[in-house]
Amino acid sequence: MAALLRKFSIKRCLTALLVTIGLFAGTSVAIFGATAVPASAAVHVSVGQDGNNIVCGGVPTLARAIFYAKGGINKCANGKVHTDVGADWAARGITLQVVEKMVSGTVCGSQGLWSTGRQKSPDPSNNIATLVDHHIVYVRPLSDWGSGVCYSAWVGYTEDGQRVAILKGCGNAESTEKLPPVIAQLPPTVKTVACTLGTTPEYSVPAGYTVQNGDCVSSAQFCATDEGGTWSGVTGICTVTVSNCSNVNNVTGSTGSGITNVYITETGNCNVTPTQTVVVTPPPTVVVVNTPPPPPVVPQPQVSCSLSWNITNGNTVSVTVFATPINGTVTAATIAFASGVSTSESVYGTSASGTYTYPAPGTYIVTASVQVTGSTGTKVTSPVCSTSVTIPTPPVVVVPPQPPTVYGLVVPENTPGSSDPGPISIGETGSACADVNAPVGDSLTVTFASTSIGDFQTPTQTVTSVGTTYVCATYSAPTNAADTGSDTYTVSVYDSTTKLFAALETSSSFTIVPAAVRPS
Repeated sequence: MAALLRKFSIKRCLTALLVTIGLFAGTSVAIFGATAVPASAAVHVSVGQDGNNIVCGGVPTLARAIFYAKGGINKCANGKVHTDVGADWAARGITLQVVEKMVSGTVCGSQGLWSTGRQKSPDPSNNIATLVDHHIVYVRPLSDWGSGVCYSAWVGYTEDGQRVAILKGCGNAESTEKLPPVIAQLPPTVKTVACTLGTTPEYSVPAGYTVQNGDCVSSAQFCATDEGGTWSGVTGICTVTVSNCSNVNNVTGSTGSGITNVYITETGNCNVTPTQTVVVTPPPTVVVVNTPPPPPVVPQPQVSCSLSWNITNGNTVSVTVFATPINGTVTAATIAFASGVSTSESVYGTSASGTYTYPAPGTYIVTASVQVTGSTGTKVTSPVCSTSVTIPTPPVVVVPPQPPTVYGLVVPENTPGSSDPGPISIGETGSACADVNAPVGDSLTVTFASTSIGDFQTPTQTVTSVGTTYVCATYSAPTNAADTGSDTYTVSVYDSTTKLFAALETSSSFTIVPAAVRPS
């Protein structure tokens, strides 16, 4: 039966709520009572038109909530009209002044809230029938629809500091207190008050009492206080002693007393027809109680946060958390850059910043939270806000291959210390050498060439570069004695690995002397 009630009879207005670990950068959320939304909270959606709703169509805007709080009429799709929305809210302490200060937020079934509605909840035993503005509403735990369910709502505080909310989807009021039960019944039959006994209305005159100016006055009291006589409960006569019977004529009566007076003197009865005396009821004693004014309501602090970031250098990121405090001062901020890396940052005004260098390119989730302190020292921490940070992969810098270089050309001479050192002479040979620079492992073709009268025995050599390679070739001087003079040579290099040529280098001039004039 309970399942059928849940499925067909009992509906609940729910507004979709996205529950995530954090929010995208630049967003904010006010959480009811500063309680974080459960990560496993259920998500339900229902259009607010069913019979349980306090407001058909819900309360999507704060302006609409203020309209109803002022007594605005709510019309349902089925033609039914509600004129009691503001009264239902006011019964939970949600007055117009409270509604005007509400903010958008979230409430959950796990927060111990009591919810109102026009129909019973899925668990009928939890419902309390309450009479509000001549109609019945039901008060029951919001958790009847699931403790893990959360709802979008307008949230705020009553004048005495009680946390309250209005569900956006249906207008049902939520608070941390429940109203006392009132048994629904027809209005009682109107009775006529006969007299008032003290402050209690009496619908018939009690035995032994009379009516005096609408008050229930005991006969004994009237006799003793107003007549100065002695009351007999047996005879129902008030005996009044006077000094002489002439005084009896001064006694005036009131037809409403209902008491029979007998006037006597010390010598006997005055035989005067009893009269009714005027009952003078003393004014009630007014007790003035000096009730001290209630303590001022201290608004509870609230706070939400958002994030921004930028790359400052390579993999280094600067993150700033921005706080939006209500009724408090931002006193602390924490930023978590990566798993296990969390830092507490100094707060300046309503923001705090921190930097972190990531080990490698990629996308990382950064989360943060802020804390506010209220005027009474109450500390409240915001829900976690988050953003994703992307460290781009640096571009691959392609360095074009460089041509080989030639330097340090050595002119051919006889080896110093030999039997014939010095300049090369006609018909002799010597070594011409040069340093060739190229990437290690490149294949190089090195060519030596005389520019004048000499020649090279092996002008072209193929070598494998070791970075800087010292390459030599044998220079042959001319054999004709008439060809003495000076010569130079060039070195050209081709890197067959990079397909590049070195700039042609020319040696300094060297002398070829006749053999007969060689120094000794």
